[in-house]
Amino acid sequence: MGERAMFLRSAGRVVVCGLCGLLAAAALGAQTSAEDPGLTVLTPASVPGLDRGQLATARGTAAGEAVRYSVQDLDLMQPVAVTLVAAGAAAPVRLEIVKGEWDKVFRSCETDAAGSCEVRFRTQGNFGIKVQSSASSPAGYELAVWVGEEVKAVPANLLGEAAEKGLSPLVLTLGALVLVGLVLVLVWAARSRRVPTAGPAVSLLAVAAGLVVSSVLQQPLAAQGIPSGLLDWGKKVGEEVYKQQYNLEELRKDFEPLSPEDSAQEPQYPLPPGGAVPSRCGGTGKKACEECGFDSALADLQSTRYRLEKLRRVYASTKNMISHSLAVGDSLAGAAGVGGLAWVSERTKILESFKGVQAAYDGKYAELMGLLQESLQDISACEEKVFGEEDWYARFGFMYYEFMAGRYQRAD
Repeated sequence: MGERAMFLRSAGRVVVCGLCGLLAAAALGAQTSAEDPGLTVLTPASVPGLDRGQLATARGTAAGEAVRYSVQDLDLMQPVAVTLVAAGAAAPVRLEIVKGEWDKVFRSCETDAAGSCEVRFRTQGNFGIKVQSSASSPAGYELAVWVGEEVKAVPANLLGEAAEKGLSPLVLTLGALVLVGLVLVLVWAARSRRVPTAGPAVSLLAVAAGLVVSSVLQQPLAAQGIPSGLLDWGKKVGEEVYKQQYNLEELRKDFEPLSPEDSAQEPQYPLPPGGAVPSRCGGTGKKACEECGFDSALADLQSTRYRLEKLRRVYASTKNMISHSLAVGDSLAGAAGVGGLAWVSERTKILESFKGVQAAYDGKYAELMGLLQESLQDISACEEKVFGEEDWYARFGFMYYEFMAGRYQRAD
């Protein structure tokens, strides 16, 4: 997973009443198995011959009902490219990228005369893929998903002209949480939404976010079975993205956020109302400041700012997923009769489970705010040692600490 934090790993169970059957949700990130016959989870991985990024591929046959895939645990700052190749140009195939629910399509394309099409984007968490024949007859296809490395959105300098040094890759460690989600699904409602109820298990992404998948199993391809054409495509994308030192501006231009929710989670590092925090060490770069540990304290401060922003992004994505699950359950339970009463109980359990996610956020928030305070106090010590500024933290550091505390404290 690299630097992507797994904010939670989830398992859930679908309770179905009357004509409905039992659907048990598998853990997020799990591969398709005999216990999960409807969902094909594509997990991009390093492939021999692919120098940059990771690749996942699949082969299948699309007919009247869309074939569905899922890609999970992404960071918004990772570039993503998806290509679809039709087995024959005479039988075009359509590609749709969804998020939240299967009917919420945010990117789409249809294979052209050359037999292929491609979309590029960024997203936080998970997204779904639908493949469907554009003709009346079944059409074979090959699918590939390329995912690049996370592009660091380095915070703007906070202290005057001080250089940003030593900002190393960070690992956001929230630990693994288990979130149990129970969603009521009715057979008639599922059929009306073209959601099959066959199969005993689907992922929590599929259930809670409305991404209930096709019962037709389409196997991902092992690394040794990747067609040369898809591997060449992955190489080409990697070369295009990393032909030079890929920066944040290029990422935002070439790979736009997939959904409005993703756009809202773009990294932001606002300065306090008064602008940059005054710092004589930050504005001079004197050797005396370096010797007292100013550069190290500044790097730690920037690191913590980065981690707080990533914490906000991951929590927002998780909260959105839970909101989708509740919306789907509420919608289906509205016409459920007696079954709707069961949803009231299950909804309560989802909300109770989400309190564990909130507690994890609060714990990490407190830890990072403690680190932020330590960095500010270390800077204050340098200001006093080099310039005799005895109350730098009280005058400037504390105000910035309060600004950051208010920005990243949960509003819910």
